Amino acid sequence: MCRAVGGDLYQCLPRVNGKYLFALGDVSGKGMTAALAMGAGTVLIGMLAELEGDLGDLAGKIHRQLFRSLTTEQFITLFLAELDPETGGIHYVNAGHEPPLIVRADGTIDSIEPTGLPMAMIEDVMLESGDARLEPGDLLAVFSDGVPEATTDGDKFLGMEVIREILAAGRDAPLEETRGKIVSAVDNYLGGEPNSDDVTLLLMRRKQDG
Repeated sequence: MCRAVGGDLYQCLPRVNGKYLFALGDVSGKGMTAALAMGAGTVLIGMLAELEGDLGDLAGKIHRQLFRSLTTEQFITLFLAELDPETGGIHYVNAGHEPPLIVRADGTIDSIEPTGLPMAMIEDVMLESGDARLEPGDLLAVFSDGVPEATTDGDKFLGMEVIREILAAGRDAPLEETRGKIVSAVDNYLGGEPNSDDVTLLLMRRKQDG
């Protein structure tokens, strides 16, 4: 059952201010309990996307509701962001999640580091926000730790180097192609064995001007 029911969540929704809210999270644990927590997080994000307010305030509301709802052993790492489609500006909260990567048009890579602890881990948590920007041609990759931490024995892992190489090489390629190469890299590393964690990947690119 733990391999049949997922604990990752993702959303991409329009906000009332004309921007877009997107999120990718990973629930601690596995099985039905993790799936139920994932469902609760997904519903909360969907509801708050319809409200006005600063992203940091919304993240705080999600945390407080999850802390009340989840068991004491559960928490959720969550990258929650708001994208301005006109400017490429990204306002985000990274609650203990695997750092997303921005692949610049020139091939350099920036990472978006955590701004606070995972949600629902402790009651009083500081969820600071940050800002980034997608310039024309830049590629954003958000993923769960099931991608770099793909493993069959819990000792050796796929790691970030191969992911960075695929993203840099595919910065101009169709997103479906880049996604396929990352998924294939995970599958090939596992060699037919089941993964120890869910694999979720979100890719987006800002179009070149003109």
